[in-house]
Amino acid sequence: MENKLNKIHDRTLKGILDNKSRNRTFAIVFVVCFVSMLVFCGYIYFKTLGLMHVVENNGRYLPTRLERKERLISESTKIATYNANKYTNNINRFLTNEYLARARFYISKPDLSLIVNTYRKNKYYVLAKDQGYEYKNEFVEFLELRTDKLPYFVRFKSKTTVYDGAKIVDEFYVIGEANVTETTPQFEENPEGLYFSNYTQRYVKETKEQLSR
Repeated sequence: MENKLNKIHDRTLKGILDNKSRNRTFAIVFVVCFVSMLVFCGYIYFKTLGLMHVVENNGRYLPTRLERKERLISESTKIATYNANKYTNNINRFLTNEYLARARFYISKPDLSLIVNTYRKNKYYVLAKDQGYEYKNEFVEFLELRTDKLPYFVRFKSKTTVYDGAKIVDEFYVIGEANVTETTPQFEENPEGLYFSNYTQRYVKETKEQLSR
């Protein structure tokens, strides 16, 4: 009788241990599956974050954080290009020195020197200082703009109109291009924190063939 009770006790104890073992195994499998699911969902979320579209109740599209960053870089590059072109290509007896000083914060010294020497060779600075000529430049358009990776790249067109008093004596287009890198922003002088290297300009009259090259 005692042996029978011992056998029953042993079988009961073994059953309890087997159940605990199965429960432990099930718990481990459950935790592993749950963690794997979280990792996979996190991967999918961050992978698709840049492609996600967020829409308000009224249907207005809201850009994601990545898209806002890309837009900010693009707009900052445009503004820096406007400023570099403005300070380099506007010449008159009152603002030339100030503009060239500001241009140095945007354009590398060797590249800016080449442009200044070209204008000096054509006597633009002398005509502005001694005869009051004004070389008024206006930005026209971007021909190419790449800001997906550093260095960024810009190619643009602007137009310079030469005035002798109120009289227009000449007009030409400036076709400029440059690589753009990031630098430390400087308030007023270069708030965008973008710097132009390999900056070149060529000058053409108003012909579609020349401007499209």
